[in-house]
Amino acid sequence: MAIQVLFGNNWGGRMQDALIDHVVQKADICDVMAFTEVNHTPNMHDRDPVYSTNKSDYVAGNPGKIMVNQFAVLKQALTATHTGYFAAENTSTYHCAVSGARHRNVHYGDALFVASEKKVIEQGAVFILGSYEERPKGTPSPRVLQYTVLEEDGEKYLIAHFHGVWFKDKVTGSTKSDAPIRITQSANVLTTLEEIAVRHNLHKVVFGGDLNLDHNTQALRMLESGSIAGNLRYRNLISEYGITSTRTPLYRDYHTPGMSRYADYVFVSDGVHVENFQLVGAEISDHLHLQVRFR
Repeated sequence: MAIQVLFGNNWGGRMQDALIDHVVQKADICDVMAFTEVNHTPNMHDRDPVYSTNKSDYVAGNPGKIMVNQFAVLKQALTATHTGYFAAENTSTYHCAVSGARHRNVHYGDALFVASEKKVIEQGAVFILGSYEERPKGTPSPRVLQYTVLEEDGEKYLIAHFHGVWFKDKVTGSTKSDAPIRITQSANVLTTLEEIAVRHNLHKVVFGGDLNLDHNTQALRMLESGSIAGNLRYRNLISEYGITSTRTPLYRDYHTPGMSRYADYVFVSDGVHVENFQLVGAEISDHLHLQVRFR
């Protein structure tokens, strides 16, 4: 039986009902949904969306209503079909530029939703840069790889995702170019995936997310080449399917000449047979969501 996975950067929940409706619709066909830019406020019991308007977005006139309890809202919306897991990278206080409200203890990170009927062998999260609340020098946030190991028809699958480190090159202005910390990140991702795969004696791996990498970077080529041990090699589905943009018109630099529209990727190991791969959700984020069906 084929497995279907959705990878997506949810842009802090800025697109509100459109995002939630999209996720609920995809829950009917997706076994795993892996989201980045998700906030979670553990002490907020209200399951209705609670927003905080980002000051910089407010000043610029951009959509700025970040959903500070996005994980709880998604979990409630998917309660009948999926089990949700959250992996926090850091915690902050969000100060709403419109209402003046302060939302404390807001966790920022990744969310993984797995269909309730699926057999989960293991799920977890591993820091690939820094550690909780400990930021690597020159970066705004630590980074975590979140994963699940499923068993389907006697076959084990490792499904993982992460949000690649973001920063702007002071010389070129690029936010997707090579840098030593991105090389380190790719190396740590490959090591982590191989360790999990070896632990479960599996060879079918699918991983992706908003990697914040341009298509011609060494850090991306490292992920394609696979681990140094050579046990796992990966196909880059963005390249394989000839996709030239993973951004939507909501992206602030969408119409800026020369700006890369690459950011999001899906990789599969050689043992994975891909049946379908498509980009979806043009109006729910400044990133398209990536949907892949495989065996």
